[in-house]
Amino acid sequence: MRSWAASADIDNHRFEYLTLSPLGLEVRGSYKGEKYMASEMSVALETAGGLIPLQGGGGSQNSKEHTFDSSWYTETPIDVSAATAVIVNGTRIPVK
Repeated sequence: MRSWAASADIDNHRFEYLTLSPLGLEVRGSYKGEKYMASEMSVALETAGGLIPLQGGGGSQNSKEHTFDSSWYTETPIDVSAATAVIVNGTRIPVK
């Protein structure tokens, strides 16, 4: 498992804390405005062998504080050590 802090702004959402495990990705962050859209974002994992699309986007949000906790999963377990970045709606977030 790998966890790291980030400051990636994507479509009015700030991805602040990411955790990557063999089963997928969990993100905690915040958003601007009234519309929470993290669950609708396209997410993939970048590896030397190519992109692995992640499914899901479920989670929770706090509309008063404009925060969210979302997760995406893989069809089969992944080798976390092979991950180089998370791609969200075309924006690359390097794995640390």
